Order: sequence, then structure tokens, then C-alpha cells
Amino acid sequence: MDDDPTVARTAQRVLAGAGCEVELAPDGRTAEQLWARARQQRPFDLLILDHTVPGAMGGVETLARLRAYDPSLRALATSGYSNDPVLANHSDYGFVGTLPKPWSAEELRSAVEKALRLVAGRRN
Repeated sequence: MDDDPTVARTAQRVLAGAGCEVELAPDGRTAEQLWARARQQRPFDLLILDHTVPGAMGGVETLARLRAYDPSLRALATSGYSNDPVLANHSDYGFVGTLPKPWSAEELRSAVEKALRLVAGRRN
């Protein structure tokens, strides 16, 4: 979930190139809708949620709302604000990791791989 379409499409290309299936959402409401639909068919393994979405629901609220339905849901927090308290203390907000902006393709792939390993470790 990212309100910047260029960032979202870049992430989609990078992750698709790494073999991931990716859904894009510009805000929390859309992310909720996509998650609900996917939950019925093929649940998401991981969410990447932008902390700040001007005028819309951001990452913290989105994750809290979705975890009310699925407490095992895992997400990475991303933000372009280097002093963001969510990035500094991501686990306090329910995130398994962070992805500070701007990120490189390798940083994105690495953060996702690490988070997916954490997810797999908790399911075993």
C-alpha cells in the first residue's frame, strides 16, 4: 500500500521479478478490500504498508483493523520520514520489519525475504 503510484508500480515490478504476486492499494480502505477478497481465495503472506497516506487511512490503522480479523497477519512498515516513530519501534505497532524510503530494489527484496522467513518461522 502506497499513495505514490510510481513507488507502488516500482515495488510491484521488483517483487514480480522475484516471483511474488503483488496487489497494489493506494490507501488503507483499498488494502482492506483487497485483503478481504484475497483471504477468501489465497491469503496474502505479507503486507507492505506506507505509514503516512495524506487524507486516508495509513499503515498503522490499516494493520490494526486487519489484525482484528487475523492476528497472525504480518506486515512491513514503510515511510519516507526518517524520524518516523513507527520505523524506530516497528514491533510496538505490530510490524515485523521496516522498509525506509527511498529504498533500492535489493533493499526491497531483502526486507521482504527477511519478513517472509519470520512469517514461515512463526507458522512452524
